[in-house]
Amino acid sequence: SDAQILEGLKKGTSGFVSGMGNIVPDWVVGICEAFSAGDMEKAEELQKRLTSFRTDLYKLGFAPGLVKRGLFVMNPHVGNNRNPALVTNPELDEKIADLLLGYGIEYS
Repeated sequence: SDAQILEGLKKGTSGFVSGMGNIVPDWVVGICEAFSAGDMEKAEELQKRLTSFRTDLYKLGFAPGLVKRGLFVMNPHVGNNRNPALVTNPELDEKIADLLLGYGIEYS
């Protein structure tokens, strides 16, 4: 789970698969780099931000579909969701865009 990246690193994991890394790759890489550099304060701060964003995004609906939809909102060229994943509506896209903006996630 993206919410457990830092905990996994602390316990010796050699890797993980991150869904949220598709939306905020700098945060996920930052956790790993800070951990490797021994900067636990920065690693904890990034993990907290990632977990908070993940929690807020997933409150909007079906988790895997929301990651893909977030990518679509950020760049429609990635394509729309396919069934059975979330196929959304403009109101949800607006909520996702507001959430991205609220977390300072920049996109074009």
